[in-house]
Amino acid sequence: MKTCTSFILQLCLFLLFSPLFLEAQTVVITDIDDLKTAVNEASPGDIIEIKNGSYNGNSMTITAKGTAEAPIMLRAESIGGVTFEEGTKFVLRASEYVVIQGIVFENDGTAVKLEGCNNVRITRNTFRLQETSSAKWVYVGGIWNEPTTSLSHHNRIDHNLFEGKKEAGNYITIDGSGGTMQSQFDVIDHNLFRDNQPRITNEKESIRVGWSEMSQSSGYTVIEFNYFEECNGDPEIISVKTCDNVVRHNTIMKSEGTISLRHGNRNRVEGNYFFGGGAECSNNGSSTSCSGGVRLYGEDHVVVNNYFEGLKGQRWDAPITLTEGDAEAGNGSLSKHFRIERA
Repeated sequence: MKTCTSFILQLCLFLLFSPLFLEAQTVVITDIDDLKTAVNEASPGDIIEIKNGSYNGNSMTITAKGTAEAPIMLRAESIGGVTFEEGTKFVLRASEYVVIQGIVFENDGTAVKLEGCNNVRITRNTFRLQETSSAKWVYVGGIWNEPTTSLSHHNRIDHNLFEGKKEAGNYITIDGSGGTMQSQFDVIDHNLFRDNQPRITNEKESIRVGWSEMSQSSGYTVIEFNYFEECNGDPEIISVKTCDNVVRHNTIMKSEGTISLRHGNRNRVEGNYFFGGGAECSNNGSSTSCSGGVRLYGEDHVVVNNYFEGLKGQRWDAPITLTEGDAEAGNGSLSKHFRIERA
């Protein structure tokens, strides 16, 4: 009887102090210097709440790991109540199940960078960076100089506002690891993108998925239910450069350019709405840019059930642009325009 009682007591003590039964905590931050430490020391389920106000600090490299059932929440006291200025920005490295919510980013340079992260959610933030040079505002990729084991995957960017891009770079860049493998199964949904201008010849897409050297890899990225208005910075509003991605149910209004399947194969563009909105074509001195639809290269793409109204584009930014390309698949540099096959 005594042995049984002792065992029950030990079992109760184990359950009481087991990490599975530890209660999540809310940590309130009033000093930006305390934020990095609080996040790095957070346990699954913890909430790191930043008091409303403006903060000016340094770039913070964070490693935090929540769980599917108990993510780590990094949030503003109220949506839009916290502003990050100048050097204040996040680098999340090898992090899992983290939520960043409600912050206004007005810093210079990349605001949020994910390196080898999975199941990170960036939601209900405002990105209005005060950039002075080329910058990718939200970047998803691997860890520098590490192999594909650092691949990012299953991240979500949703319900954010991106506005006022003036310099080169993208609002959102989905990159990868090892130069040849794209981050996989990321979702970009229900965001508002607007005022990306003036136009330059390249490297100012509102969203870029992959690049030429990783164009043979499969990303499985989904871009859906976003709204784009006056996104005129690049001939490609959304540029897809890998395989097996989906762009669906987005609305593009008064934007000079196209959804471009620039590289890769087996991509799907479905159920998008393209409205010229009465916008006239513009001339930047070297070329004319107009509102357009879908342009594609490569193999086995599907472009179906899209709606085009009032578009002024011709040639490269026509409602649907099909060209002969300048290379056959497997014959030439990956940066070539590969001939369309079986679209």
